[in-house]
Parts: sequence; structure tokens; C-alpha cells
Amino acid sequence: MSFMSVQLARQRDDEDRAVTVRPSATSILAIDSFDRYKDAAESQFGRASPYSFNIARNQNILTGFFKRIALTEIVFPWYIPNINNSTSTMKLIYNGGAEDVVDIPIGFYTPTQLAAVLQFVLRPLTNVDTTVVYGDTGQFVIDVQAGNTILLFPPVSAGDSFSLFDILGGYDDWFAGGDQELIGKMTRCRYTEYVDIVCSQLVANQSLNDFSTTILPRNILARIYLETENDQPNPVLIGAVATNAVDTVPGCFPFTIYRQFANPKQIKWNNTQPIGNLQFEVLDDRGALLTSSNFFVGGVSQDFLLPDWRFTLLVSED
Repeated sequence: MSFMSVQLARQRDDEDRAVTVRPSATSILAIDSFDRYKDAAESQFGRASPYSFNIARNQNILTGFFKRIALTEIVFPWYIPNINNSTSTMKLIYNGGAEDVVDIPIGFYTPTQLAAVLQFVLRPLTNVDTTVVYGDTGQFVIDVQAGNTILLFPPVSAGDSFSLFDILGGYDDWFAGGDQELIGKMTRCRYTEYVDIVCSQLVANQSLNDFSTTILPRNILARIYLETENDQPNPVLIGAVATNAVDTVPGCFPFTIYRQFANPKQIKWNNTQPIGNLQFEVLDDRGALLTSSNFFVGGVSQDFLLPDWRFTLLVSED
């Protein structure tokens, strides 16, 4: 047999032993907080918060022999004011007198705007030309006329661990007298630094749990930080004009968080188990259920008025 014949025979033999490899099948599972309602008609009368809800169907949401779920993108409109019912007040004692309540109107404030409003609120309480500024160092500075004293502290009667005192960067009992100034810690002047999206049903099959340095670690579907990504333009203020760079901090005005994950979280799944009803919760950076805490009518939350959020999962065979 010639050399050429031997080469051709070997090539045909290699081709006979070749194995065809195909990519794993992948499907999209799209989830929208609006789907807590079965249809548009029900949504007109529904009162479920987009931050705590169930998606329940008469049949499984997804059935198939898949082994992995991956979160690939999320869209989360941010409409929680940084000054809300829990962050709008603190206590004040001026010149050793009676205790007063400092109460800021609820709404979105850039740091510069908050300084101006706080100054407006403090002056009648102190009866002097108290000044408040927010500098480029990210610190609030409160100055009263010489010979006077001012003491600021959290609204302990409210029993809330996060208040206007914290938004301003206060520490201990924030006190100044004589010619001193109150200078707070560096603060970004926002209600929360991130939100955790929790769905125990989607992470139930994880062998490796999620961990966090927070006091109450939990398995989470996603942690979304209130930041814009490097390749995104700075957000445009709605109804306000930024006076300096510090006034473009996300969370001090309405904006939309969009994330597309280049390396999505891979969630193990039991391939004999379908995806059925799902329960979602969105938590703030203190582990509390996210809520505007502003909209209450007759003691009933009106958070259902807040915008919906949505995300995309990829479901894969392996």
C-alpha cells in the first residue's frame, strides 16, 4: 500500500471516531415585579409592594432538565427618597434649653440642597444666623454664632437606627460651643448603599452558601450597589441642577440602575425539579425590607405606587 493510501485510511478512521459536540441548551427566564399580578386588570386594584411579593401560577413557571441558573442583567428604577420618614428627623438642644425636633420635609436632596434646607430649618430653632454647608470633602459643617452651644443627636424616641443624624454624618452626641463648628463624618448623604434581592426558592439548591460581613448573612440572588458603572454617563438630575461634583451621588435623586453581569452568578439546580411559585424580597443595607416609608393612608402602605423592576436569568442544561 502506498504512503498516500495509508494517510487517507488514517484520515477516514479519525473521522469515524470523531465526536460531535454541541453547546448546552440555554433558555431565558425573564422576571418582572409587575407579574405579582396575574394581569393588567388585577394590577389596577392590587396593593402589593414591588419589594415584597409572590409570583404564583396554577402551573410551574419553568419545567425542564436544567442544572444551572445565571443572573445576567437587571433593571432597577430608584425612587426611594434619601430623606424619608425614617431619615427626616433628629433632636436638638440649643444653649442648654429645651429639646427640639429638627424635621426636614420628605423628598430627594442633593447634599448641597440638604445643607440649604437644614440651615433654613435650624435658624428659627436657634434664633441666630446658623449656617450649614456641604463641602468638597463630603462633610456637613454647622456653624453657630460665637458664645452659643448646639447639641444634635438621633431621635431615640423613634427607635430607628438610621436617621437624619446619620445622613449628616453625626457621631456620638454631636456638640459644639463657643467658636467651634460641628463637622460631621464624610457622608454620601443617602439612605442605603445597596439593596439585596432575595429569593429563597431560586437559591434553594446551592451547595455553597453566600456570605457577608453583615450581622445577618443570607443567600441572595443579587446585590445591587447604588452606583453608575464606569462606562455609563453620569445620571441627570430630575428637577434640580448640580452645583458641584458631590451633588451627582446616585441615591440623592431618582435614577435607574442597570447592570449587565459579564460574570453572572451561577446557581446550582436540581434537574428533576421545576421552578414553581417564587417569593421575592428587596432589603436595604441594614437588612430591613426596602420601603419608601412615606406613603401611608389609614396606616396602610402605598408602596405599590413605586415603579417595577425586572431581571433576566439564563437557564442552562449544565
